[in-house]
Amino acid sequence: MNDRLRELLNPVVGLCRDCEEELKDKMKCAMCGRDLYSYEGKVYECPICGNFYCSECWEKMEGHEIYKGVIKRWFEKRNYGFIKSKKFRKDVFIHADDADFIPEVGEKVEFEVEDTDRGPRARKIRKAK
Repeated sequence: MNDRLRELLNPVVGLCRDCEEELKDKMKCAMCGRDLYSYEGKVYECPICGNFYCSECWEKMEGHEIYKGVIKRWFEKRNYGFIKSKKFRKDVFIHADDADFIPEVGEKVEFEVEDTDRGPRARKIRKAK
């Protein structure tokens, strides 16, 4: 990110409408084109080329495979449950610590998987779009 753009992103600095529009044009994910100006997820910047990326595209570039599934069972008192996914023969374990929301049965989710000695465990769980 160049210094001028970094200054514009400082929340103390106000922007005129022309500069705000220019910033909106520059703040796009270099991979998928998503508008990052109003994006609520984490925004990454490559320190070499200065391109911006949404968290989903950044994770894809890092080689983390993202799976889809549905919350099959959820034990609210114990904060864990299981996800049913077509990619796995066994249900995938889910713990509340790995999600930034409270899972509900039937809810569609996206997640990464960690192989554990007890079987697959879902990590970085988020609601599917």
